[in-house]
Amino acid sequence: MTVLDTSAQALAALGYRKMAKQQQEIFDVVLAAQRNGARDMSLTEIRDTYERINGKRIDLNRVSARVSNLVAASRLVRREDTRPCSVSERPIHPVYVPESQARLFA
Repeated sequence: MTVLDTSAQALAALGYRKMAKQQQEIFDVVLAAQRNGARDMSLTEIRDTYERINGKRIDLNRVSARVSNLVAASRLVRREDTRPCSVSERPIHPVYVPESQARLFA
């Protein structure tokens, strides 16, 4: 079994609707954080905020996959510069909602 096979199985198990819903929820978390003064967010910060807002656990790998989808769709942008994550204190390349997307959801 290849990585591609297991990825396809995971995607099929998750379902496209659930994946799209999670993408939108993660986008909403980042957008809300920015509207409340955050410049950007790390994956761990997104996970912790998502869990607090939605009252359900989400795996960090799933957050990473959904953020990658959002970056590929230009709904989120990954910063080239790094900063320490407020949770892990590791250097990270945080993501943010670009102005063009933020205006669409104003």
